[in-house]
Amino acid sequence: MYEYPLGDLARMWSAILVVYRDCMAAGAMGKEKMEVPASRALAICLEGLALCCGNFHVDDSLLQQMKTLEKELRDESADMRFVAMHSKLGMIIEGIQNNLESRKFMFLPKEDAAYWNNLLLFGDDFGTVFPAEATFELAEMGKCFAASRTIACVFHCMRIAEYALRILATRTGVKLTDKGKPMPIEYATWDKVIQAMRSKISSARQLPHGRKKAEQLQFYSDAADHCEYMKDIWRNEIAHARHRFYTRDEALGVISRVRLFCVLIAEHEIPKNPRIHLAKINKRVRELQSHYGSVDECAAQRDKSRSGSGETSDSQKKTEG
Repeated sequence: MYEYPLGDLARMWSAILVVYRDCMAAGAMGKEKMEVPASRALAICLEGLALCCGNFHVDDSLLQQMKTLEKELRDESADMRFVAMHSKLGMIIEGIQNNLESRKFMFLPKEDAAYWNNLLLFGDDFGTVFPAEATFELAEMGKCFAASRTIACVFHCMRIAEYALRILATRTGVKLTDKGKPMPIEYATWDKVIQAMRSKISSARQLPHGRKKAEQLQFYSDAADHCEYMKDIWRNEIAHARHRFYTRDEALGVISRVRLFCVLIAEHEIPKNPRIHLAKINKRVRELQSHYGSVDECAAQRDKSRSGSGETSDSQKKTEG
């Protein structure tokens, strides 16, 4: 989906329509030529209109018409007669109308637009504690919810929850094996990770410990319960294509549950020492910059290959209708 600055198009479009009607009126009153100040203002409007139209990929021939007329107006080589200008602007206006009619535009209601690409949905500390990949999932989750893609929204929620599960597994010292060989946490099933966590917690409960350690064990035990609940209610269903439609309220319920879970983990993981906390934030910022930089590079390479084959790019100037 593209993200489109509709307000900019409306302003440029309105300005061109005004000039178009003025040309018609001037011709009817017997006036012959457009004055230089008016032609310069029209050139600025055409430049803005070309930018707005380029954002929703108008036909190249139409874009060239706008750029050619803009250039002619700037160097004063254009036919300044009102009748000629009225004709040229009429062709541009008709071309834009045809291009708009051949595309689909959508809009997001105000209450849903707040979720679109919102990286603060799960609190300020989420981006500090969770990896860059989880931040990407958070953005996708918000976009899917805003676009009423509730199944995809729940899917991304579960991917975020899995990053939370990995943090818990790492903190509890879980070591997994498969056929006698070490197994990375990210390749294990939720059930295997959760059971390994419970085993670690149970073993730790048998050892002498004080109040602080007891609180820690209780936190991890409760967190494991959260994971078990999400696994049974949503994760298994969404992962194994047990297809069903989620209503908006159901998707909001999943978002709320995962958000609560992630906020609890983030609050637990944030260092109490302000200096260490700031260092962690700075480190995460560098990781995010590196991650999204690599994403942008991949997108640019994809766009280049698509443009060579005549395909339309999904990441060229994004538009939302």
